[in-house]
Amino acid sequence: MFYELKEDIRNKLTLADITEVLKSLGSGPPKERNDCLIYQTVCHHYKEDDMSYKLYYYIDDELFKCYTGQQKSYDIYGLVQDTLQYRGINVSLEQSIEYVVNNSNIELGFGIDTSAKSVDDFN
Repeated sequence: MFYELKEDIRNKLTLADITEVLKSLGSGPPKERNDCLIYQTVCHHYKEDDMSYKLYYYIDDELFKCYTGQQKSYDIYGLVQDTLQYRGINVSLEQSIEYVVNNSNIELGFGIDTSAKSVDDFN
């Protein structure tokens, strides 16, 4: 059940939803290419001045790849977990799913708290 829910949520995410989640983590608007969107490196920078546009979201694969540091690949949930962990906020997979839902336009309708709208509210 949990795996199906996780995948169902991920499959419902639009590019606008992905951008909203990244915006909530501190990225500016993405740069658009044919096969990807390029965001700022929220995964290992906290201040916008330190971020560069090297976090690629490959649309067909629905995966992120950061081209700085360790050059990690993520799904949306892993990106949220690593980004928050970098900022000293440890979250479970379930909490990262909740964060994605709360910072996108997905409506599930079974009682997920929608009050955590930013990184600062998540604690």
